[in-house]
Amino acid sequence: ADPASELVRHFLIEPTPKGVRLRGCSNEPVFGTLAALVYQHSITPLALPCKLVLPES
Repeated sequence: ADPASELVRHFLIEPTPKGVRLRGCSNEPVFGTLAALVYQHSITPLALPCKLVLPES
């Protein structure tokens, strides 16, 4: 299947000695916490196909 035509894509988050990162994405930095990874990807997509959208509450 063509990845561009998929409605949902899954990205694995892996632990590292210094924090967490997206598995298989060498251009991704290591984030100190999962919250930091989620927050940064809500600002810029980096290796993701789009920015994350956080619920407002």
